[in-house]
Amino acid sequence: MEFQVINRNRNAVIPEGMFKLCGMEDAKLISMVQLNGGILLMPESVSTYQLLMLIDALNEQACEFLEAVAAECGPAEAEHRDMTLDEVLREFTVAVPDWAREKAGITVDTKLDCEASEDAGVIAVYPASYRHDLTDVPRSILQCLLASGHSLYALNDILTVESENSDAE
Repeated sequence: MEFQVINRNRNAVIPEGMFKLCGMEDAKLISMVQLNGGILLMPESVSTYQLLMLIDALNEQACEFLEAVAAECGPAEAEHRDMTLDEVLREFTVAVPDWAREKAGITVDTKLDCEASEDAGVIAVYPASYRHDLTDVPRSILQCLLASGHSLYALNDILTVESENSDAE
C-alpha cells in the first residue's frame, strides 16, 4: 500500500496538486472530519451524488486497509478455523471483579494479562505490558477477518507487539 507522505511541522500543508486530483481545486472552504486515527478533508458542502461517491471511495480504501491487515495475519491455524468470534475473544479476555482490582490498586481501564502456574495451581493477574490486543478491535472487523479464514491469533500478536509499553512513553 502506498501513501503520499507530507512533512508535518506544526502546520501541515496539503500540496495543491492533491486538491486537483481529488476534484477539489475550486473549493474555497474545506471541511475537516476527525476520524479515529485520521482526518478526512472534503469540500464544505457536497451534493448527495458527491457524498455517495465519497462513501464508495472510503469503502474501497477500507477494503484495501483490511486486505493489508489480513495479509499480515495470514491464514488461521487448523484448530482455530471452526471457532466463533466469542470463543476466540474468550481466550484473550482477562476478567477480574471490580473489588479485586480495587484491592490490588489496578484501575478499571488498565489492560490485564495473566499467567498460570500448573505446579502451584495459581493464576497471576497483572497489568499488561501492551496497550492493545484483540479485545480492542471492533467486532465487525474481527468477524470479517475470521469469516475470511484469517488468523485472529496472529492479529493479537501483531497488536500486542506494536503497542508494547515502554518507559519512554
